[in-house]
Amino acid sequence: MTSSIISPYFFVVPYHMQNTRISISSVHDVIRYYIITISIILITIAAGKRTWCRYICPMYIFNYVGIKIGRFFKLPTLKIVSESDKCTQCRKCTDHCLMGLDVANMVKNNKWNTNECIKCGECLNQCKCDALKIKWTKQVSNKVI
Repeated sequence: MTSSIISPYFFVVPYHMQNTRISISSVHDVIRYYIITISIILITIAAGKRTWCRYICPMYIFNYVGIKIGRFFKLPTLKIVSESDKCTQCRKCTDHCLMGLDVANMVKNNKWNTNECIKCGECLNQCKCDALKIKWTKQVSNKVI
């Protein structure tokens, strides 16, 4: 039963659900199933890029809570620091950001007050002009995330 629940085939061919989770023994149940499925897909599309990661994923919640606790207790945290004078605005950092953040704009304006950054380092890997660096710091300002 577990393999039928997690396999993509289970979601594509709904008649397997009769004995497991959702009853679709009538036409109304099948219609309800597809309305719910399509609604979830449309809500996800309307919410924007990386909806799961930004709003639903438990790891984001741990990251957010961890940032707040770290700031409250003034603990050293891993931060990405920018030097806007070195940035050439090639936007490779923004294009490769896993969270869909506008990193180039944040570097340009020195506004890094976001909790959405997961510190994956993709922007650092893409930056060829060394405008971004990662370090441990206690500093909490607009230049640091």
